[in-house]
Amino acid sequence: MPFQVKHIVSLGAWCQVTYQLRRFFGSSVSSPYDWLVTPFDALSKSIQDEGRQLGQAVTVRDEVRPLCFHYGLLYHHEFPTSGEIPIISAQSLLTCESKLKHKYRRMAEAIRSGGTLFVRMGGHALPAFPSPYVTDQIPFTDGDVNKLIELLERRFNCADFRLLFINIEGRTNMDIRNEADGRVVFRSLPSSVETHTWMGNNEDWDRLLLNLPFTIATGSGSCVMNPYDETDAAFR
Repeated sequence: MPFQVKHIVSLGAWCQVTYQLRRFFGSSVSSPYDWLVTPFDALSKSIQDEGRQLGQAVTVRDEVRPLCFHYGLLYHHEFPTSGEIPIISAQSLLTCESKLKHKYRRMAEAIRSGGTLFVRMGGHALPAFPSPYVTDQIPFTDGDVNKLIELLERRFNCADFRLLFINIEGRTNMDIRNEADGRVVFRSLPSSVETHTWMGNNEDWDRLLLNLPFTIATGSGSCVMNPYDETDAAFR
């Protein structure tokens, strides 16, 4: 019997994932990773820590990239800007922290009820850049995937989930040898997903999402039904 999906959660690495999930399915759970740039290591650190240090401190790289000091997430849309320069103040940090921790709590509540499909696009995604997408310098392996599966199960106290892992052809350096956890489904997107707009190519995503081995039950009260939910006011 196919796995029944009640909740869909984006794990990054880029904004394109959330946009396409909501466009295609009509909903996804509000996740702190919706509109961040999320390297794999930063994702793992933040889940391991249960998001306790989200938004608390920022270091700005190249004058325009506000990186989470604790995790290495890129807060690409979380701060007002002057031109392209992010304005980091006590108030903007407080707003960022409050928003992202609120979204983490909402996400955790939904996950613990079971039936979650996590969606991750891209491998290590380092360094954290919104565009162009980076090409992995080191392989992404079965061991990396399995560590994420174990972390999700442990931190959210739930084994009733699946992970859709999407590699970008020519970008994600995949070294998968059929040793990944059975809850993982691998799919590929052509590199053309980054040559259109940040939103990606709808036809490529349609082909991918139409052929998943799950049944999808949308409309859950924990899901948002529009591209940008009410906690995403800072999205530009």
